[in-house]
Amino acid sequence: MKMLWCWRCQQEILMLETAEAALVRQAHLGGMAVVEAEAKRRGRALIPMQLEGSARFRQPMLEMYRLLTGFVETNPNAVLHHEVDQYGPPCP
Repeated sequence: MKMLWCWRCQQEILMLETAEAALVRQAHLGGMAVVEAEAKRRGRALIPMQLEGSARFRQPMLEMYRLLTGFVETNPNAVLHHEVDQYGPPCP
């Protein structure tokens, strides 16, 4: 993870490195089983968030983001653009 300025959020935020972003995508496709396996691998307890509306459909992705960053994000679109590889090199 790397702290970078997000122009959409207008603040510095933890951005996912390539391998971390891949875990988020795996969770999106594979469901909560992927998140539970990663939490177990890291020796962490997983207490699922209580989400409503459209966020419930992307809960595995949001849970994996929370597991990796410690940040509770409920907007799936935010998770999708918080990836280091989507940004260029820092300004000089």
